[in-house]
Amino acid sequence: MCTSVCPVSLLAVVVVAFVVHPAPVVCQCTTGHCHDDGDNDVSVLTAMVSRLQDTVEQLQQELRDSKAELQQQLRDETKQLQQQLRNATEQSQLQRQINDTAEQLLHKLQQQLSDSTDQQLNQLTKITETLVKQEKLSKRWFAPRDCYDLLRDGNNVSGVYEVYLAKARKFVRVFCDMDSNDGGWLVRAAHLNTYAHVNTHDENYCH
Repeated sequence: MCTSVCPVSLLAVVVVAFVVHPAPVVCQCTTGHCHDDGDNDVSVLTAMVSRLQDTVEQLQQELRDSKAELQQQLRDETKQLQQQLRNATEQSQLQRQINDTAEQLLHKLQQQLSDSTDQQLNQLTKITETLVKQEKLSKRWFAPRDCYDLLRDGNNVSGVYEVYLAKARKFVRVFCDMDSNDGGWLVRAAHLNTYAHVNTHDENYCH
């Protein structure tokens, strides 16, 4: 529907006006005969119709061009929006993948750290147990076997000491006399007045 005067409507009005109100007959009586100017009016009207048709065709072509341009612009904008949507979707998927990967790596790292800590604790426990055993062995190996060993280690005061009995594989508390006969004597429990020099590491003196 035309919002202004359309060329086709104008052409129809002109044609109807010409048919309903034909051009008047103009007579030139210079020779006593009348001459009809209707042929000239038809030519003028035909020219007007031709120009109007050209104008209509031009407007229709401009309308088609404008429509095609708008359609192309709409397609381009639609493609651009679709591409932006795909990019946003890909970015969202990529972000989810990054988050999932980071979470997996963190969980794996925590698991490795926990396993490594457990292994280190186990190794430390084994090392501690080994050191304790070595300390016990060292203590037994270097422990004094009798009062004479204690005297050589610088213990020159008579009193109760601890010596290691190799055959019995245990430590016992004994009384050592470091004053009589240059010291280093083990006092028998049954005969406190009897002394015996323990150079042979004889455990019988401890009974």
